[in-house]
Amino acid sequence: MNRSLPNVAAVLVVITVGLVLFGARLTSGASRAVSGPVAAPIIDATASSPAEDTAVFAGGCFWGIEAVFEHVKGVKSAISGYAGGNVSNPSYEQVSTGDTGHSAAKTFSRPIVTQVTKLNAFYPAEAYHQDYLAHHPNQLYIVINDQPKVAALKKQFPDIYRN
Repeated sequence: MNRSLPNVAAVLVVITVGLVLFGARLTSGASRAVSGPVAAPIIDATASSPAEDTAVFAGGCFWGIEAVFEHVKGVKSAISGYAGGNVSNPSYEQVSTGDTGHSAAKTFSRPIVTQVTKLNAFYPAEAYHQDYLAHHPNQLYIVINDQPKVAALKKQFPDIYRN
């Protein structure tokens, strides 16, 4: 069966939102402020009360992923950034070259799958990338690609959507 890329993207967004909801139910949904690499979270299964926890999700353009999570009840904050790769503290310009190992861009030679792996480090993107949709709601890229994701969250999951 041949699937179009928009259908795959929609499924990935739904899976991602579902994982966030699952994580929000297990924790208070809080996150930490970051100024450098973030260590992988440690989960205490014996804790008797909800604790703060961090989840990292990979997905294409981080502006749209961040914008959706900012509207999910239980998520305290979302931070755009880079994980993996072979360059520490990469800049947007470095990652955009495709040479840092931080993106599987331009080709889908194998099926897209969700992979759960240990996170060695997370590097927050530059400040101008954070809350990008909120700061640039009329930018054409945002209007075409990211605002529809937030609208779909509101329509398909109204019980978890927050303004």
